This record gives sequence, structure tokens and C-alpha cells, in this order.
Amino acid sequence: MTTTPSPSSAPAPTAIPTDAGIPVADLLKRETADAHHRAETHPVQKAFASGEIDRQTLAALFDRMHQLLREVETRLESAATTEPSMAALREHATPHRDRLAADLAGLDPSGSPRPTSPTSPAVTSFVERLGGDTWPAAAIAGAFYVLEGSMNGNRFIRMGLEKRRPDLAPHLSYLDPYGDDQRPRWQRTRAALDGVARDDDARAAMLAAARATFDVVQAISDEVQTERAAPASTTVESKPTRRCPITGRTA
Repeated sequence: MTTTPSPSSAPAPTAIPTDAGIPVADLLKRETADAHHRAETHPVQKAFASGEIDRQTLAALFDRMHQLLREVETRLESAATTEPSMAALREHATPHRDRLAADLAGLDPSGSPRPTSPTSPAVTSFVERLGGDTWPAAAIAGAFYVLEGSMNGNRFIRMGLEKRRPDLAPHLSYLDPYGDDQRPRWQRTRAALDGVARDDDARAAMLAAARATFDVVQAISDEVQTERAAPASTTVESKPTRRCPITGRTA
């Protein structure tokens, strides 16, 4: 089982290949292929993609993904107010966390408000790994690349889930925000990523953050798998006190 990186395990500087002149999205795709594969072949992710996931497991996964999105999207929105390159990156993407929260509210049988959800240790470690309270713009962009890029595949996952699991269909809006505009938006996002990757240091930071994001998706999946495998706690209800109708003493 993959262990969640500790806050002290910040990623080492990532060497940039000699063909650093290629579009940064192509570089990130190629250099994170192994981390991407590990994340998407996790049993929880395979069950999700195949439609074999149960409602409670999907809710547990979406809860943690919502925490991850909140960390990345709020930082992107903040950086966009001062960094033109980050503003351009945000321009072509729709924030996903509110839609995911709505999906989660319909899925979660407990109906518990999302702000009270236990914080994912994997997400907490990820936040520290990328810089704690303050992430470099390139790190935000690298994490955003993974989460926004996942919409390319999520659209097809939604189609499959709606066919195999019609009971889940009303709670999958997070997976397909753009419809037929998915590809054009992604092409514009790819171009905007190049605006953030102004030098080798920025490209290295983006690559390290993208790898960390695939790692946290795998760690989140580990958490969900462990949680769902744990036996449900059994609450023993206390029996009401009985008294003797004659003496009044407790039985």
C-alpha cells in the first residue's frame, strides 16, 4: 500500500529533459506517465472507471477529491488576481469544487455538511509538500494541470457510469463540466500553461507538483480503500432500566 508523503518529503528538484522547448503540457504528460499509471490503476480508481464502485465508496472518494480541489482552486483564484499568466490559466477553466460538493450532498447517505468532513491526511501532506500556506505559481499550475486534465477522461467515465449505474447519474455533474467544449477548452488551457512555464525552474516546479498530484490521488484512493474495508462500528444500545412493580427496585 502506498504511504502518504510526510510534510518533510518535499519533492526534490526535477531534472528537465534536454528537449525542454516542447510544450509544457507534453512534457508533463510524458514525464508523469508512470505516476499517472499508478494512480489510475489503483483498485478504487479501477472500480470507479468501470462502474463497479458502490455509492458509499464513491462518496468517500468524492469527499477527498473535493478537499483536494478546494486547496488547488482557491490558490489558483488567489494567484490569478496578481499574476497575469495565472489569470490566463484560470480563464479557460470552470471551478469544479461547487459541482462536486453538490454531487456529494446527493451521494452521501449521512447528509453531513462538507465543512465537517474529517480532513484527509493525504491532502494535508500534499498541501505541505507543495509549499504549505504559500505555493509557488508554478506549483499551483502543475497541480491544476492534473486536475483539469482529468476532465478529458472523466467525461467518458461519466458516460459509462450513467449506463451501468443509472442510480448514480444525478450525482456525476463534476465529471463532465464542458460537454462538447471539452477539447477546445483543454487546448486553450494547454497554451496557457506555457505562459506559466517561463523558464527551466518553473517547468521543474510544475513537473514536481504534477507528480505530487498524481501521488496524492493514489494516496486518497488508499485512504478510501482502507476506510471501506474497515468493519463498521457496532453501537450497543443500552436497555431501559426495569423496576420491580412491587418493590420498586431495579431489576
